[in-house]
Amino acid sequence: MNAPRAIVIVSPGGRSRGGGIGSVTRAIEAWLAEHAPGTRVLVVDPWGARARWLWPARLVVAGLALIWLRASTGAEILHLHVSEGGSFLRKGLLLRLGRLLGMRVVLHHHGARIEPFVRGSEGPIRAFVAQTVRLADLNLVLGERTRRLLMEELAVPADKVAVLRNACADRGLARRDARSGMRLLVPAALSQRKGTEVVLAAIALLAERGMAASATLAGEGPQDVYRHLAGELGIGAQVHFAGWLAPERLLELHRRSDALVLASRQEGMPMAIIEALAAGLPVIATPVGIIPETLRDGESALLVPPGEPVALADAMERLARDPALALRLARGGRQLYERTYDIDRYMRRLLALYGQLVAGVERTAEGLPAGEARGDHQIGEQ
Repeated sequence: MNAPRAIVIVSPGGRSRGGGIGSVTRAIEAWLAEHAPGTRVLVVDPWGARARWLWPARLVVAGLALIWLRASTGAEILHLHVSEGGSFLRKGLLLRLGRLLGMRVVLHHHGARIEPFVRGSEGPIRAFVAQTVRLADLNLVLGERTRRLLMEELAVPADKVAVLRNACADRGLARRDARSGMRLLVPAALSQRKGTEVVLAAIALLAERGMAASATLAGEGPQDVYRHLAGELGIGAQVHFAGWLAPERLLELHRRSDALVLASRQEGMPMAIIEALAAGLPVIATPVGIIPETLRDGESALLVPPGEPVALADAMERLARDPALALRLARGGRQLYERTYDIDRYMRRLLALYGQLVAGVERTAEGLPAGEARGDHQIGEQ
């Protein structure tokens, strides 16, 4: 297993925050520290925690940091996490700087709204986006849907796009605390896109049906707005708004919860779902974005249409009243994690791609390392 000497990862929020992207960055860094300690991981935060209007200054600082790190460490790989909108502008500029510095650049797409963003862009914005993805040495995407989007809409060559599904470390199965009532974990920003009002309406419906249910909403956003809505629905005492939680605290909540709920209208492939699968926590989600590419309704999750609180409440009630279903989903989710979202598989694939970029080796038309495409690349090889 060959690893680069040094990798610069540009990750909004750096190591400590950044939502799902931050989780991916931490997972990459932790795995390399254990399995490839000779590889330095250098994280650059282009966003910061201060006022958003300071982003131009933060971008300049990130660019200067990139120049310094390239000169001082000889980092060969620039790994840019990107979503959509303004993120494309910032990462596009850093991508061009990385190429000027002689680095191999990976553009890692995480955007939940990348499809409407790409299809709706036009004029100079469209030209900038298309040129950016084609300038990247490699575009990493979370699923086949995004891969097809880049190839068909932006004319990215097939050998410059590879599917790399998100992954997380295996922290073992979470053991549930024995308590009465259904406890739901909703690890998402408070917003319409994440379906926060749908979750609250579904819990209110459960209360009308005489079912005891409570929820912890762990995410940033306008708490006062949604706390007021919860009060109007008569469920203020059943909903706890925890705000942003550190990863360790969020994982503790897996043990206290009976299901993870994401009612998003748009998504990529949420790390929160992958972490729940790994912990054996049943998942209730919507079949949007990359989610339905791997999750199967009734086998590894319960999938409900977005924006429909009645369907969501029905799924919650079904799970609460059927322990056998909950056990089946927990086991099916865990098996899916082991089969698809294991961090060792993820990192060996990523290092194979890094190695080919550094060596200048051509990839197959599917964007895979040639050996892996032939079935020669073994997950456990050293």
